[in-house]
Amino acid sequence: MFGRTLIVGGSSGLGLEIARTILKRELGSVRVTGCQAPQDAARLNFRQVDLGGVDYLGKIRGLVHGRKAANINSLVLCLGPRIGLLDKVSRDKAERKIRRLCFESPVAVVKECLKKHRQLNCLLAVTSALPTPQGVLWGTFRKSKSEFEKHLVGLVSGGRIKRVLVVRPGPMKTRFWQGLDLLPYPPPIDPALLAEQLLDLIERREGNLMITAPANGRVAAAKLDCSLGSR
Repeated sequence: MFGRTLIVGGSSGLGLEIARTILKRELGSVRVTGCQAPQDAARLNFRQVDLGGVDYLGKIRGLVHGRKAANINSLVLCLGPRIGLLDKVSRDKAERKIRRLCFESPVAVVKECLKKHRQLNCLLAVTSALPTPQGVLWGTFRKSKSEFEKHLVGLVSGGRIKRVLVVRPGPMKTRFWQGLDLLPYPPPIDPALLAEQLLDLIERREGNLMITAPANGRVAAAKLDCSLGSR
């Protein structure tokens, strides 16, 4: 199902484990990007890219359209700043970086991929990537993440992506989603185990899904309903 997959935000955590699991199950090939190279960077076809900077758009275009860029069948987007990324910058710079990482960059990745390819097999968006910012930055993170989730509604209804899968930490109380009563992530889940469970569920279930992990540590899914997205 995945084919050639671009994984954005795969330096560590769930994004990295999804890449490893795709390779282990021979579901396709991967190209992984992130701020810091993992130990098995060569096997993952890793490219070090910081999409939180002001030049994020040029870097994205290089990833998708560059001479060495292969065709892309599927996208995995893991949103969120890595540990320590915001420690030594001012509040204003931190807020701008969070907005780029959690809204502007992932939207741009999707747009550039759809410019190059008429259709994608799958978009897996992990909008619950941890660690999440605390304190005053939490509001910026939550707003940016929410804007991206709303953007996904148009992707579902547009028909250019065959499957849209959203992984998030809890119920989305907004008019853009209907009939979902989803439970939050427990603290903490082993990313490798969660990646295995996610791909198990994706392979078993058809259609667009919103996925969460309830308190027993096992993932659960509900159908993604975007019937209110156009209102």
